[in-house]
Amino acid sequence: RMRRLASDYEQVRKDFAGHKSIIVTPVGSEPPEKYHVTYFVSGIYLQPDGSVTKLARHEVDITLHSDYPRYKPICTIQTPIWHPNFRDGQICIGDIWGAGESLTDIIVNIGDMIQYKSWNSSSPLCADAAKWALENRHLFPVGNIELNVTDYESAADIVEIDLFDGSDEAPAEESAPAEVISDTPAAAPAAPVQKDVVFIKPTGNDFEITAEELAGITFVPTEQRMHVAGQGGTVRSGSVNFKTIFTKGLLWALIGGILGFVLQELLDAPSDSMAVLKWMGYDTIADLIPLGETKALAIIARSVRISSAIFSASIACMLGLFMGVGEGVFYGSKENTAKFAGIGAGISVALGFISGYLA
Repeated sequence: RMRRLASDYEQVRKDFAGHKSIIVTPVGSEPPEKYHVTYFVSGIYLQPDGSVTKLARHEVDITLHSDYPRYKPICTIQTPIWHPNFRDGQICIGDIWGAGESLTDIIVNIGDMIQYKSWNSSSPLCADAAKWALENRHLFPVGNIELNVTDYESAADIVEIDLFDGSDEAPAEESAPAEVISDTPAAAPAAPVQKDVVFIKPTGNDFEITAEELAGITFVPTEQRMHVAGQGGTVRSGSVNFKTIFTKGLLWALIGGILGFVLQELLDAPSDSMAVLKWMGYDTIADLIPLGETKALAIIARSVRISSAIFSASIACMLGLFMGVGEGVFYGSKENTAKFAGIGAGISVALGFISGYLA
């Protein structure tokens, strides 16, 4: 096992150094028993409303447990995905696994599965995704990035292969030709007749199950299945991934908050109570004296509340904006980045204004 771990580690370092679409990060001491793999390929995620969203970034963990390589490694995905062979964060690699398969092969094959270049439907992990795939085969593959790592060194020597003509008989062993003495020249050998090989694609779908067999399946969004237990629907204890929350939320919120504060310092007029008084039609405090003390104090208090609300709304706007951007960047979805940013900014502005006014 230790020799296999060391061999996998050296091979992965060689194969994925500088890879454009896959980043492999070893976890732990050498030789590592766990790898974190980031794929920059196209996959799909089914939204709760039934719409399909394309995601271009996927995070996968591969654990080489104590029984590896006798048994297949544990592969889990940390980002949402809609695929017949992915469910509750688990990845089914039973069809691509063999003790002779290298870790590189597993990593590449999972990337092909994400792109829907390969999938298995004879025993799908996610039956509702298989049903959807049956009805949308024309959409596949959703990505065409070639992930295979070619070992050019092993192909240095030319290998000659004898092709059989389809009969069961093996070609006879060649023996030394007997010397023939003849006065007439031998006829030139006839040129071999080349036969065209035609590959016929079988009709029907690519699945071994039918839509009728999947009838009546209750749809549960992938994102919900990743956070909810399969039995009883209760939230799993300890299922919160704080690293993910920090990467796609808190870190971006911190950036947005700092940027919002800097903008407030550079453009302090909108959140200044005197500026608000000018908007209300009072250029100076002296303009309030004729109104009487009670009314003047009420106007000043209102200007302070409004300026506080504007200040809070501005900071909150940047917080929500950058949290939405972080959500889109984390999942690699350019289409949703603007939508997430707009939703985050809109909600945050409203909440920030109200809380600032009340404060």
